[in-house]
Amino acid sequence: MSKIRNISSITAKTVIDMKALLEEFLLVKEANGLSPRTLKDYRYHIEKFIEFLGLNYPTYQQIRIALLKYLIASSSFSVNSF
Repeated sequence: MSKIRNISSITAKTVIDMKALLEEFLLVKEANGLSPRTLKDYRYHIEKFIEFLGLNYPTYQQIRIALLKYLIASSSFSVNSF
């Protein structure tokens, strides 16, 4: 598994391996004691977002823009609440 960079070193042009990041995120959440159902839900929703994004190695800036578009498209999300 690839090592995720320290958050302070991420820039708009940092390339992120979304699948590796998802696996690391779920591993941390499992270690924190989240239920299997919660982990399953996290996996489902994050994989849907990755599918929406259409890239496995996007830049940080691409993720930010896609996240806003995804939230707006999938709910009554308001940019003012972000």
